Amino acid sequence: MKFSRGDTVFSLAIFGGIALLSALLYLHSRERSSGSGKVIGKVFYKHEVAMRKLSDRMVWDDVESGSPLYSNDAVMTGSLSDAELVLDSGLKLKLEANTLIELDLAQEGLTLKLAGGGIKTAGAQNTQTLVQTKSGQAINVTNGAASIRSEGKQVAVEVKEGKVEVTTKDGKKETVVKGEILAAGKKARIALAISEPAEDAVYLTGGDSARVAFTCSPTNAVTVAEIAKNGNFAHATRIALTQGRATTAVKNGDWFLRCAGAENAVSTVRRFRVVSAGAYKVFRPEKPEIAFTDKAVLRLEFQSPRSVTITRIEVADNPQFTNSIFTESGARTSLQINLPQAGKYFYRLTPSAEGGRIESQLASTTGSVKLVQVRRTPLAFVTVTAPIFSLTQVEANQAVLGFEGDGKYRAEIFRRGDAKPSYNGTAQGGSFVIPITFGGGKYELRLSGANEKATQAFEVRDKLKVAWASPTTNTILYLSPGEKAAELPVAWTGSEEIALYQLVLAEDAGFKNIVNKISVEGQNFRFVDLTPRKYFLKVLALENNIARAESLPISVSVEEKLSTVSQLYPSDAQTVDVSKSSALHLKWRQSVGANAYEVKIFQKRHGKLVLVDTQTTQSAALQISNFKKINEGDIIWEVRALQKDKAGRVALASEPVRSKLQLSFGPQLAAPEIVPVIE
Repeated sequence: MKFSRGDTVFSLAIFGGIALLSALLYLHSRERSSGSGKVIGKVFYKHEVAMRKLSDRMVWDDVESGSPLYSNDAVMTGSLSDAELVLDSGLKLKLEANTLIELDLAQEGLTLKLAGGGIKTAGAQNTQTLVQTKSGQAINVTNGAASIRSEGKQVAVEVKEGKVEVTTKDGKKETVVKGEILAAGKKARIALAISEPAEDAVYLTGGDSARVAFTCSPTNAVTVAEIAKNGNFAHATRIALTQGRATTAVKNGDWFLRCAGAENAVSTVRRFRVVSAGAYKVFRPEKPEIAFTDKAVLRLEFQSPRSVTITRIEVADNPQFTNSIFTESGARTSLQINLPQAGKYFYRLTPSAEGGRIESQLASTTGSVKLVQVRRTPLAFVTVTAPIFSLTQVEANQAVLGFEGDGKYRAEIFRRGDAKPSYNGTAQGGSFVIPITFGGGKYELRLSGANEKATQAFEVRDKLKVAWASPTTNTILYLSPGEKAAELPVAWTGSEEIALYQLVLAEDAGFKNIVNKISVEGQNFRFVDLTPRKYFLKVLALENNIARAESLPISVSVEEKLSTVSQLYPSDAQTVDVSKSSALHLKWRQSVGANAYEVKIFQKRHGKLVLVDTQTTQSAALQISNFKKINEGDIIWEVRALQKDKAGRVALASEPVRSKLQLSFGPQLAAPEIVPVIE
């Protein structure tokens, strides 16, 4: 098979286009992995995890504590989560739980769009800093430090230093100075104080409530303590105080506290948290009897209860823990403890207070293990918890499982649920590197030797992906006559780990004007009632109701259109002799809603199909009598329905319909015989 020069050029153009699109896609993915705008500081989290969304995406990513903060980022904290933004300008922002802010840095200064939750500002600002709430208030904190909490249409502002200016949606301005609080549109002077609980205190409980002590002063002026789920104290619970004190059971969750007295005297607002923390989960020691070779070593590995950051660890040779062999308070959850000799040992894990801020009402967790000396190091994995590796770690040969043992072992990797191994090999030297051929999934590594076996579960987390199956971008849906809206079936491919997706329908490519957001279980959906316009679509993969992956956007247009004409006459491929009628009569069936028709005549000229005549008529018929531009022979004629407005402009048009006929100007008479005349 020979390729012409044109084929070669076409092929090169296709390959070049693919390469260009691939490069653009790579640059797009690289671009989306970093923020938009310039770096203006760093973002930190202290409890649980904070999330950040880049300005050109809908996907929320976990924030790595200490990562750069960009001038167009959005930052969100979840339940029982805290974050702190440290800006290069000197401004510090503390985000409370369930808070969402968007940053917008412009020449006139920094604007913080507070969608909900609470923030605390501190530090000097050399440019204007403005906080805008979702309900339309604007708080200028350039010359002061304040706590700002927003809930629905309500906002509460408490000034710690300097002064702030609050502007309502209607333009009314209110100046709040140090020692004042503005809540529910009313300003009050702070005259009372709270001694306990401490600011941002955390009470850890194993049930659904904790005992919380409230202390307010001065005792002769304070009468009640108020606790509520929001900063404006709507539906607050009032607790009567005796000599400024009271202790009561408070259910799990984030709470706001203030003290109140006579003549509308109030205290500052203080936030505290009651956490159903659960209990310790001990993974190691994994057996009641552990072997060792040279030195007696106890390996402890555990998972702390929720919000427990410091644990007191005790090890003793008696269950009363008198004269403990080892005692430590710290944040470590895995450690190796050297013990004097073989024997039975007891360990105890206790949540520890953290500078008076965390109060634990949890019981200690205790256990025991017997250490037995043997001649050689037995086979055992360094960690017994199932580690989770990212696909990036696997591809970089950084997914390593550590083990102990003196010999060379057979290594097998099984995918969860498979009877046959996906990998066969050997392992020695205390570490096994997961091969780069392994994609996302849950696996089990099995090491075996002479009379020894050890098993380690692990997981490779694939990158979440979601892509459109149908429709393709730039799809056009045409409405039939009489229809006012269209239906659009959509389908996509996602991940086995994702059960919930979100479809986002917008009017613009930037997804600023959202038409609809729909959460869908499964991987298909049907939109209805789409009126004529252009739409843009994205599908997001939701993990814990947070978007963790998104598809590329596609566009779909809904357009009104007339139905095509039908029953064309003369019929296709018919021969028409115009010598008797001196005209070509074309007819068709009328199209509903049409008030005009456009007819085009095509003929071949030098091997190419050429438009030779165009005419418009208001009826469903046309008579052509002028054949100056039309030759005898094959003719292709085309007709389409039009709907014109009062100004004569074409508002709607149908798809054209073509037919072919053989045009004849009558029989060709023989040329007269020329008889020579002989004179």
